[in-house]
Amino acid sequence: MSQRTPNASQADALLKAGRFTEAAAAFRKLAASSPGNLSYQRAHATALLHSGKAKDARAVLRRGLRVSPRNHEMLTELAQAHLVLEELEQAEEASRRAMEARPGDANARMVRATVLRATGRYDEAYELVGGAVAGGTGHVPTVQLFLELCLWRGEIAPGIDAARRVLGGMSGGGVNERRVRLAYAQLLEKDGRYDEAFAQYERVNRMRGGAAGFDADAFERLVERVRVAWTPEALAEFGDGAASQGDELAVLIVGMPRSGSSLIERVLDRHPEVSAGGELPAMHEAVVEAVPGVEQPVPGGAGLAVVAEPSLLGRRRAERLRRSYLRALRKRAARSARVTDKSLSNFLHLGPVRAAMPGATVVHCVRDPLDTCLSCFCQDFASPMPFTEDLESLGRFYNGYRRLMAHWDAVAPVSAEVVYERVVEDLEGEAQKVIEAAGLDWDDACARPQEGGGYTGTASRDQVRRKVYRSSVGRWKRFEKHIGPLLDAVDDRYLADGAAG
Repeated sequence: MSQRTPNASQADALLKAGRFTEAAAAFRKLAASSPGNLSYQRAHATALLHSGKAKDARAVLRRGLRVSPRNHEMLTELAQAHLVLEELEQAEEASRRAMEARPGDANARMVRATVLRATGRYDEAYELVGGAVAGGTGHVPTVQLFLELCLWRGEIAPGIDAARRVLGGMSGGGVNERRVRLAYAQLLEKDGRYDEAFAQYERVNRMRGGAAGFDADAFERLVERVRVAWTPEALAEFGDGAASQGDELAVLIVGMPRSGSSLIERVLDRHPEVSAGGELPAMHEAVVEAVPGVEQPVPGGAGLAVVAEPSLLGRRRAERLRRSYLRALRKRAARSARVTDKSLSNFLHLGPVRAAMPGATVVHCVRDPLDTCLSCFCQDFASPMPFTEDLESLGRFYNGYRRLMAHWDAVAPVSAEVVYERVVEDLEGEAQKVIEAAGLDWDDACARPQEGGGYTGTASRDQVRRKVYRSSVGRWKRFEKHIGPLLDAVDDRYLADGAAG
């Protein structure tokens, strides 16, 4: 796009196409050229929010609300920004004000219900959207939320009926249809209709792209390159002296998605000396800052800077990485003794982590390989993970992940390994192991992670509010006849070992 101010239709097209960074730049110019046009400001904030800049979006919305305090669209968008930033009280206030300003607005109602859900007020959320669905609303995000709440409450039949009604009028395979189909699939599975459910899961993944963005061969080459380069001798070159002081702030939770990591973060977050950071970009940003020009391969389809060889780091850059990363954690919680980072891709970074921060805690979450991979296949992640969109790709990614973790176990062992199936049987025992690994005294609250009041912005946001249950153990057996490509792809030794490292 040229440097001149774009027109509104160009900017809107960028937003609808999901080109959020470009859309944000376009609407920023439009808002600057027409300061009194609040619709440009709101669209600018929407694009910022979707491009991962929630704080910037919040600032834009607050400026607009100073001009128009009852603008329900800006209040609704502000509530979503607060949610992303885990500012639940502010999200509550903004969503309430949006509903007061425009009680009948479908988007304001949906966001209000989303905030209620995020704060554990499921019945209120269900009542709010349930009335709209009963009234025949055509607002698809409201229907999607209703289906997810039906799943939570066990209201299977009303959910299936609502899903069929709305899907009957949808076509084109957009994100709204994809998410409704996913909720529909989950309801069918809950109803024991496994063949129908799996057909919907497959359709959702075809709509997501079918792993078109994942190069399995490149990922396997990257894993081998890291394994060969990061030897015990290479790590020893970095020493373990002064750099370890202050490292204990960092608690990295690594593993595959859907391996129980959200639950373990909740366990830690219940401790009075711990703050949950969630899925932070901090390690990626620290690597980019410390190692200028570092290659950015595409393991799993996400652009991640990976220090594939120790020679790219060195002691000086390792110290720079350490300072940058710990500074980012400290910004999350100025007074906490520990801050968690649940960016699961950090398993690729454990060499640099041990080189730069030997005193950091690393918790590895593992789960049965087939349950793990199937659960990934049956989710629509907020951040794209193309390797999860195809069963063979999932199996190959899983193999590479396990090979690399086996290497780290030999070269730079993790502080604790937590097996999901053991957590199900003995939550308190596994929780004690994690708390001890983090160098903290035990607190009984850590055995009750479902009682925590914080927001979990991942695919596990509802599960972590329930007591630990066994129903997801062995889930893959319901779909055994459909997952041949996964069974063929996962290495036999991992299938034999199950979740054991």
